[in-house]
Amino acid sequence: MYNLAISADENAWKKPRGFHDYEASRVAHEYTTNTLQDKYKGNLQALTENPTLFAYEQGSTSPAQVGWITKVEQLQGTVRIHYEMQPDFPTVPVEKLTELSWDLDFGRLEIYRTHFAVKDVNLLSVLIAAKIVEKRQTEKGRTAEAANEERPPAIQIKPEVFRIPAGHPDPKLASVMMPFGKEFKDVHVALQQACKDAGITLERVDNIWQEDAIIDDIFSLLYRSTYVICDFTGKNPNVFYEAGIAHTLGRTVIPIVQKEDHVPFDLRHRRYQLYEDSKEGLASLQAAVTNRLKTLIALKG
Repeated sequence: MYNLAISADENAWKKPRGFHDYEASRVAHEYTTNTLQDKYKGNLQALTENPTLFAYEQGSTSPAQVGWITKVEQLQGTVRIHYEMQPDFPTVPVEKLTELSWDLDFGRLEIYRTHFAVKDVNLLSVLIAAKIVEKRQTEKGRTAEAANEERPPAIQIKPEVFRIPAGHPDPKLASVMMPFGKEFKDVHVALQQACKDAGITLERVDNIWQEDAIIDDIFSLLYRSTYVICDFTGKNPNVFYEAGIAHTLGRTVIPIVQKEDHVPFDLRHRRYQLYEDSKEGLASLQAAVTNRLKTLIALKG
């Protein structure tokens, strides 16, 4: 878990410690999941438990910094955030923030708005994987606790519609859930190359026949995959269903789509990759998915 503090004020985070004011409606609400909104509603002081990434709105060349919230005060419609920077941490350049926007769970256009969000992401693990922070720098004090943030306990699933295959997810396997129409042939080819460039294999369920029922093949593929690419283009209900299964299984889902309004409403707060079905657009999609996979592989160690 981490806090994301964005400000349009170029002097907001220049001091090693200080305070900054936000409109109350912009704190732990915007670009924050409903679950986390509920967690911090009426309990803003709990924000002091999370490491914080202090950044500036798009257009600023000032780097972001990592630190902590030391105190939270609220008076009518204003929330005052008291902060303290982590003294031995390097800054995070703007271009690096852009590169890590998916891993840090930045919403689309989020960096353009002053607000204070809470993200269900281990900030220090992302910075270590990106080689911005060295692991030894996170092994003392508060950063040690945050770097080793415990994941919630795994849930036990006992599906009745399909059976659970033997074995464990393959760290070198990705699957793609997408419409099977011929108009998606070139998209599939681009995704296959993206996975190959990242050093993993991509499979699609229409190339598999292991079970008597297609739903068992779908579930088996999702279960065996570590990464699941879902193309929401066309609002295909099967893809929505398969994405839901992947999320429930705890697989890493990479959403892609040609039109923003084809992304389900309850998933629009999460990052997705927009692409155009053209030679240039598919080349960009391929590069983006390759980079995303390489980052995820690094994060998993």
